[in-house]
Amino acid sequence: MERLGTPTTLEIIQTSRDPREELVCIGGQLGSLLVVPSACLDKKTAAKPYELTHSPSGYRAFFSKATTSAVTWTGSLDSFAPGLLCVLHSDCSLCFWDVNRRQRLLAESLLQQSGSRALLVPTAVGSLCTTQGHLRLVVHMEPKSGVPHCPPQTVAVSMDIQVLPDGLLQVVNMRERMLEHSSLCFQTILTHTGSSDANAAQTWLLSSTPSLHSITSNVSGEPHAESCRATLIEKQGVDTGPRHQPLQEDIWQRIQDSLEENTGQLLEDAALSQHFMQQLLAPGTLCQDALSQALQELGQPLASDHAGLEEAQHHLTAAAQGMAASARISQLASWRRVTQTYWKHWTELHPAVGLVQLPKGAVAIVRLGHMLTFLQDSSPLAPPQHTNHLCAVAGDATLSSDLALLMQCMQLLQQLLGQDVVDLFVHLWTHPSPGMTQHSLCCAFIRVLTTGPHCDSPNVPQNAGQNRDALRQWRQQRSDSLLQLGQLISQMTHRTPVSALREYIASTSQGSKQSLPAAMEGTPQLTPGSGEALTLMLRQTASHQMQAAALMLLLAWLDNLRAAGPLHISATVSQVLKAEVVPELEAHFCSVAITQWLCTAPAVALTDEEAISVNHSRNTSKLASLDFASGSRQQVQHQQSIAELLLPGFLQLSGGMQLQHEPHLVLAALAAYIQVGCSREAVLHPAPGSRLVQQVLALGHRLVQLHQTAHIPQLLALAGDAADTLGAAFLKGYAVLHLAHEGLAEEQQQAAMQQAVGHLFQAAAVFAAADQAAQYGEQADLTASCNLVNHMVQDIMLALTGKYDRPGSQAAQLQYFEALMLQSEKWGWPQAATSFAQAAMHQIEVVYGDSSGPLSDHDKAAWVAERHKRQSKLCTNLFVYALQAGQFEDAYNAVQANPVAASALGNLLCLVNALVNTGNFATLCSLPYAADFIVKQQDGRHEVVSLLDATQQALEQRAATADVTSQPQLYDILFDFYCMRSNFKAAATAQYTLACRLEDARARVPHWLHLRATALLQALTALTMVQPSQQWILNPGLLQEALSPGTPYSDQAAASASNHESAKATLAKCRAGLAHSMVVLSSSSSQSTASGCQCTDLTKQHAAAHAHALLSHLDPEASQRATVDDDVFHRLLGLGLFHAALSLAVVLYEGQRLSQALQRSVAAMVTSCVQKQIQDAMAVRGNLPASGIGAGQHLAPPGQATLAHLNGTSSHQMIEAACGECCTL
Repeated sequence: MERLGTPTTLEIIQTSRDPREELVCIGGQLGSLLVVPSACLDKKTAAKPYELTHSPSGYRAFFSKATTSAVTWTGSLDSFAPGLLCVLHSDCSLCFWDVNRRQRLLAESLLQQSGSRALLVPTAVGSLCTTQGHLRLVVHMEPKSGVPHCPPQTVAVSMDIQVLPDGLLQVVNMRERMLEHSSLCFQTILTHTGSSDANAAQTWLLSSTPSLHSITSNVSGEPHAESCRATLIEKQGVDTGPRHQPLQEDIWQRIQDSLEENTGQLLEDAALSQHFMQQLLAPGTLCQDALSQALQELGQPLASDHAGLEEAQHHLTAAAQGMAASARISQLASWRRVTQTYWKHWTELHPAVGLVQLPKGAVAIVRLGHMLTFLQDSSPLAPPQHTNHLCAVAGDATLSSDLALLMQCMQLLQQLLGQDVVDLFVHLWTHPSPGMTQHSLCCAFIRVLTTGPHCDSPNVPQNAGQNRDALRQWRQQRSDSLLQLGQLISQMTHRTPVSALREYIASTSQGSKQSLPAAMEGTPQLTPGSGEALTLMLRQTASHQMQAAALMLLLAWLDNLRAAGPLHISATVSQVLKAEVVPELEAHFCSVAITQWLCTAPAVALTDEEAISVNHSRNTSKLASLDFASGSRQQVQHQQSIAELLLPGFLQLSGGMQLQHEPHLVLAALAAYIQVGCSREAVLHPAPGSRLVQQVLALGHRLVQLHQTAHIPQLLALAGDAADTLGAAFLKGYAVLHLAHEGLAEEQQQAAMQQAVGHLFQAAAVFAAADQAAQYGEQADLTASCNLVNHMVQDIMLALTGKYDRPGSQAAQLQYFEALMLQSEKWGWPQAATSFAQAAMHQIEVVYGDSSGPLSDHDKAAWVAERHKRQSKLCTNLFVYALQAGQFEDAYNAVQANPVAASALGNLLCLVNALVNTGNFATLCSLPYAADFIVKQQDGRHEVVSLLDATQQALEQRAATADVTSQPQLYDILFDFYCMRSNFKAAATAQYTLACRLEDARARVPHWLHLRATALLQALTALTMVQPSQQWILNPGLLQEALSPGTPYSDQAAASASNHESAKATLAKCRAGLAHSMVVLSSSSSQSTASGCQCTDLTKQHAAAHAHALLSHLDPEASQRATVDDDVFHRLLGLGLFHAALSLAVVLYEGQRLSQALQRSVAAMVTSCVQKQIQDAMAVRGNLPASGIGAGQHLAPPGQATLAHLNGTSSHQMIEAACGECCTL
């Protein structure tokens, strides 16, 4: 390597001996070349590198003192002869080497006729060599250092190489031509042939401006065609020069005024900012560093280097508004400056450093920042089948006469309006403001062609005179353009643009149909890392097509300018344009807009479960890029677009294609795949009808499968009139129902849910409409809607139930409602699920009507059983949804309507428990429970069970098995339930049972005496409402014996019987054991028995319980020592509670015991009165305080004097009361 000096060039060629063996040729500053066989890289081989150099011999070597000039370019000529290497030196000498024989075959000098040869040095060369030996070189040369006033030159050299018999070469027919780009400095030149025309040589010259120039010529060296210029970054508008920028702002202002006049609403600045931010922040083109630097320059720096999109949008808007206010310019002008600032920094961070030729004629630009940019036609005026990177996608690249004239018409319109205005037309079409229609938008843009912009621009008042000159020129240009438009239209078929516009629309659909079958023949796979590049190119292509469609729409509306020029558009032609062509153009525009949106909309992040369901790997969300410095691979985080999620299905359908081999074919195939809705069936079996409708419906289904339901509303918004189908109504309702929970208040959620249910019910009409359309032969779009709904129902049923049975024509609607019911349940919308379940119940009546049933008894029984099974399932779901929503009356109706007894009774038990647990006791007691069910027992018998009996049994079971301390108190609920139905005897039994259980659990229940007294009082009150002969209740002790024979009754034993079956068996045993006792009690109306009690027994128990509770309240310690009723009586007398003591005595005692109790009561009252007199007298004399007796003088039990004093009664009043009480007793 040291003998070469500084390495200058690098080339790889093949050997003639073995095509698999390669030779690496390195050119050096000292003029020689180093040839390194690839085998030298293997340490086990004996191959060695060698040097190619030419030394003068003879007298030339004696007199020559100069060394060989530096190698500036090397190129392989393997297509003509393997192992042939072409070398260009800095002195413009061209040498041909046979690398295998290490021999120089020929040396020629370029620029022999130019006098500036000695002043120039070749810096960039592009070469092309055919198999016939024709060599074409494009050489760019710059002046040597220190040479003044010498411009750079670019020369095209063509020659024919011939092989002589001795193996040497000779050059014939050498021609040199100076190119018109000589004033520019080029750093890379690339020459190749296009796949559409092998005889056409395409030369790309990359300058340091930066700009890219393209030259097309014949391979054989014919005169060069006119050159063209293309920008290297995303095209942001036609550069019309600084003089015409204010004019475009005035045009936009006139359009805003026209829209405001037509719609009555002012166009907000947000539409303008949204348009520019979509260009700046689009996925794949956004550079965070460039954005940060641009905002720093604009005075709106980001808070961090990793700011989100919302923060970036906020700062961009603030920068544009601040610039408009400070510089006193329009919003359009301020946004253009913001955009220019961003792209300036983007270009500085990602300068173009070279060109790369890919197979099949594709060319890419290498940029700093690990970026490879594919070249793409930047003209928006080419139809899709001719829009590609460098060559035609399919067929002939030439345009028909009508299409060529149409292209010229659109160029005239584009020049009149300007690129920014055309872009804004596209944006407003896809994102209309409130109140704006497509008709009003077209009228506003056509009107500006009639009136033109304002005479005096308010944006730049200091240049008013210059603006008036520009306006005068624009009006002259408009007049000339309208005249040219009239001439071009008159040259079209039938002197109208109808045929040309229809040909363009037909070419788009025909190109799509041809692209997919061609793509399906491919076998290699598309690498995951190229998905982003493919979607970016597709977005650019769609953007250009939208601009072309926008200009065609304006051309179709030009009949409004008939008076402005000789356009020759008659009223008949205008009617055809508006009625037939414009709708087709609008549909094409919407289809392309959907394609562009799919490439820019970020995909919703998937959960792990969702990622598995769509068979999608998270690794595809990262783009692998090559680090040229280190040679390693680094992972750059990338936000996936929706289009990238569609790539696996596209690859599966097409069989796979490699982007780097045929990017234009892959791009055309992907565009066609999206235009048919990413549906395999639509590709293999295209259906008649609207392409846009089928695309929207199929894409909506695909988005649902990819868990991108959040994007369906935007898809339908871009669909235009295609969103008015029943299938679109289903997608809208499905998406709204799925998204109703996100970021909305409760009232808004309910409104969104109701709106979604309405759309889904509207979509249900597709079943009846499809049948009706089939009768009249109008099922094109209805069939697509019906297929979408059926596929969605299938997906829902498979996902939620794991099975799907293809129903008949009548049962399809029933299954539709069942699927929506299950989906609503999964998403947490019981109200919506209830609506669909009710609709399914109604549909069952239609499907399983009497007229549609089978004739045989056996088949009819199975048919009825199937009907009852589906009805029971729906009723159960209705019950669950109503229960979740707290609609207990609806839940009861679902129980009553359930035809299967076991299911209905099970739901009833759940309803009773829910009412008890939620405290809805009024609803529990007020429900009618009016239905009867026939239940088949285990022994084969059929038993009639009413809902009322089942409810009572459920409440009794729960009360018997629940702890007596639990809340709510089940016996109180039973009491209210029985009283509501006038079953006072059962109500009394419930309260008496509670009283008995409270007495047994007195150690665990606080204030059990008060609770027991209350329960006995309620039992007594209820029992008095019964006829005298029936005023008795069973003793709960019998229930104790039935539950646990020989074991004392306890709450623990009752709580152990917790499950439904054991409690049911227990109560049945209890009822059977108590039958005899009920007979005995019913025959006895005056005496109490061991089997139960009557009113007198309840009265005594209540009096004792009430007295004991009163004593417990006043003196808890005394209450604990009073174990029997006599103790309670004496304690009450001791406390001075004479009325309570007398009442207890009258109820408990009879005969002699009553007389003794009364005597003791009167004696106690008299004693209390005497004590009161003594206390009053001593208080008057001052010996004792009025509040009581002094210490040591215990004339009465503690508390009597205090009680009398607190009651405020004098001794005379107490004596009178005592005497009156005695007389009464």
